[in-house]
Amino acid sequence: VLLNGAEDAFVSELRCRHRSGADVWVSISGSHFAVKPPLSRCITLQLQDINARRRAESRLHHIANHDGLTDLANRTCFTEQLTRSIAALVKHPDRRFAVLFLDFDRFKLINDSLGHGAGDALLQGVAQRLVGLVGATDLVARFGGDEFAILMHHVSPDQEAVRLARRVQEVIAEPIYLNGVGISTTVSIGITTCTFGYDSPEQVIRDAVELLNRHIKFE
Repeated sequence: VLLNGAEDAFVSELRCRHRSGADVWVSISGSHFAVKPPLSRCITLQLQDINARRRAESRLHHIANHDGLTDLANRTCFTEQLTRSIAALVKHPDRRFAVLFLDFDRFKLINDSLGHGAGDALLQGVAQRLVGLVGATDLVARFGGDEFAILMHHVSPDQEAVRLARRVQEVIAEPIYLNGVGISTTVSIGITTCTFGYDSPEQVIRDAVELLNRHIKFE
């Protein structure tokens, strides 16, 4: 655009590849500068290393969308993903989804008896187990406290969601050892699926929470 005279200046950002294989982000700006005839039109280009700024932006984005204790997605990130899943279903009916809402039983008792450090360690252990149970395209999030949610993508909602819920209850019941002491908990789960024709993520989460409060055991 500078060479053909369509623009007088431009600014852009490029991701370059260092010879070591690492990505390097640079800001590039270009503009014309005046010269006396008979010299041709000249262009000046400037490159600036913006790696530090890009890393800071990436870190801020991660913090805004992830839970500080478990590094799982947070409620904001989960809601955004669920919103996209609801919208995608309109154009692609085969992209079915299910949501599982989880609440761990007796967590307050563990916190009160063993301390918040033990409670935090338990939540971190639970988070790792949940991530290990879901598919590569599924999303596990911590909503806060002992509340978690799972968004399952591309499923046959009823059967697969129930199978996952049953597996979650089995795995969570296995003790997590903290300083040589085994801590066990159980989990209540509410499930809802895209088959109910939801218009918003709030509706999905509401129904999942209501079903959770019925304390369903998936046999």
